[in-house]
Amino acid sequence: MNLQSESLICQNLLANEGVGIIIWDKNKRLAQLNGKARDITSNKFHIGNSWYDVIISQLRENEFAGDSMKRKLTPDLKRLWEEGERIKLNNIEETKNWAKEYGEARLAQAGVPLEHQNSLGEWFNVFDLKFNDGSFITILTDITSFKERERKDGEFRDAINEIPYNIDLWDKDDRLIFANKNSKETMSKLGNSREIGKTFRELTTSACEKGIIDSNELAYFLEQRQKIEDQKVFEYNFPEPVNKTNLIIDKRLRNGGLISI
Repeated sequence: MNLQSESLICQNLLANEGVGIIIWDKNKRLAQLNGKARDITSNKFHIGNSWYDVIISQLRENEFAGDSMKRKLTPDLKRLWEEGERIKLNNIEETKNWAKEYGEARLAQAGVPLEHQNSLGEWFNVFDLKFNDGSFITILTDITSFKERERKDGEFRDAINEIPYNIDLWDKDDRLIFANKNSKETMSKLGNSREIGKTFRELTTSACEKGIIDSNELAYFLEQRQKIEDQKVFEYNFPEPVNKTNLIIDKRLRNGGLISI
């Protein structure tokens, strides 16, 4: 890519206030940033700032989302980060050398997204775009709404795990996509673990091979399952060491999947 093309890319990116744009020159100093980037960084970034000084602030003071970034690093970057944490605070020269090593390693993974959370609790997908002359751009995209959904989904799953019933969720191809804690523990006791991604046929066939379900029951379960259009209730006796008889409700979902309770 030539310099004219790179300059045009920079101009177009800076004009986009939907994402944060930070442009660093070939000496790794801040050259330009747009209004969105200023907001995201709480106006703490200034023209001429050294990228390496920013990295050191992230490491030493958790500035610029340092703490949240550490939790989302790739394995190689996390290893380097932990090396930096072991450097003594008064060893300024070693810290500077570490920042350059870490910075080069991060740029070597340019294009791989990282996640940062700023002081306002907003989440951003962050990735770097390198140019031939050694300069680069950092692009920050707001993913706060996605992270909020992710948090709520996690809370919902935690709640489902507390329910003292077996709950399994299957996709339209009859593959297991979720099993709650009770379901996993029950099947583990029987020696037939609930493996996410396995089909109902695969899991029940495995149970049959292990003597948990006899061959006649297997054929019946598979036949009846294909007939479920709305809801079906049946009784199943879990053998030793569970030794319980459960009523199982299979409910067909609008997307074609099933929920089993």
